[in-house]
Amino acid sequence: MKLPQVIVVVVLLFVAFSLISLSFYLQYHGKYLLEDTLKIALNRDVTVGSLSIHFPLGVSIRELIIAGSNTTKGENVLEAKKINVQLELRGLFNKKIKVKEIILINPHVFIEKNLKPGSVERSAAIKSNSEEPIAKKQDGGVSQEVKTPKSLEVYIEKMYVRNGVIEYNDSVSEKNIFFTLKDFYLKSGNLYFPLRASQVFFDFQAIVTKANGPLAGSKAKGKGWIDIVNKDMEAMLELFESDGQAGLTANFISKKNDMFVQGDISVDNFSIGFDPNDSSNNNVSEKVLGALLSMGVQVGAHYSFETKMDDIRLNNIVLTGKVGIGEK
Repeated sequence: MKLPQVIVVVVLLFVAFSLISLSFYLQYHGKYLLEDTLKIALNRDVTVGSLSIHFPLGVSIRELIIAGSNTTKGENVLEAKKINVQLELRGLFNKKIKVKEIILINPHVFIEKNLKPGSVERSAAIKSNSEEPIAKKQDGGVSQEVKTPKSLEVYIEKMYVRNGVIEYNDSVSEKNIFFTLKDFYLKSGNLYFPLRASQVFFDFQAIVTKANGPLAGSKAKGKGWIDIVNKDMEAMLELFESDGQAGLTANFISKKNDMFVQGDISVDNFSIGFDPNDSSNNNVSEKVLGALLSMGVQVGAHYSFETKMDDIRLNNIVLTGKVGIGEK
């Protein structure tokens, strides 16, 4: 056997041995390693039921629980029955993990908005990805500048959610907004952790329940992209009533947190919840729409409003075009 062939064989054997050793190590220590890593990164309690390795780079996690903060009334932020992860070899040795595919099965996500936009506490779990100099004193009392190591970077190429549940509650707004999404299916990707400026694409569908607006009982479909860091977004949302007709369509465009929303609404027995006697509803069109809906008539119109991406408020909704009314 020639020398180049010998070198190739040795390298392949070394890589295979390394992967096998890594698999055995993660098989027995991966559960605790993952728990500790997520606890530090998220600043929350994390529980992993079990972790198994599928040679060479497949990982399965059962019973992942991420606890909520003191302000989420004891609710867990995330509960997932099973998570399948497929890694790529590149980047494993330079603190960069590329996840080719991750599948969350039966996850339950609880989101509680109870802090005003801009609050420091809201971003407490977001870690910096840069190397920060730290002053460290030597024995002689002379300070020496050292650098902390870069945090682990994770890139997710594709992410799928199957049969999930999402609960959302906003107790900050003037009107408490809450809803639950069941049978939630999602296809997403191009995600980075820690967060960085990037267009995260998504395509989802779900059944809306327990909502305090025109959403309850409808089927939701949406797709588009969002940049959380720069607060940019282009997306569309459709809500279908029980008869299969589109009850509401919405197009969202946000640039640097300034969001413009427009679409069409065609409803009959939805209850939007506008109170004509509420002084906070100073927009005449909102009062008219609320009164018409409370009468149980059909309403169809084009609407638009401006808001903030990180603090969506349904204020000053403008209705244009012809509003059609017809008794059922």
